[in-house]
Amino acid sequence: MTGPARWRRFYILKQKHPSLMLLHLAELDTAEHEEAPSRRTPKAIVERSDELVGDIVKALPKNYDLALVSDHGFEQIDHIANLKVMEAADGVTGAINPSGGL
Repeated sequence: MTGPARWRRFYILKQKHPSLMLLHLAELDTAEHEEAPSRRTPKAIVERSDELVGDIVKALPKNYDLALVSDHGFEQIDHIANLKVMEAADGVTGAINPSGGL
């Protein structure tokens, strides 16, 4: 995007000078939720998000700060440990009270 269309993308930053501006780049998160944990997230989505962040950094007025945060990630789960089943298989008796984690 070039020329006037590109300028319009940053109108709020350049003309309104907000005290706080929050932006959620949702495309990658949406794709990850739909595809995860399959690792098939299109590289183009990651590259586009990176490009948008770069464009925002270039458009920021000199006295502005930027805080870039992320959501969660996704990992392939190959095995889930069922502690009660493992306990029984090992002949462990008594109460087991697992807490936290997966």
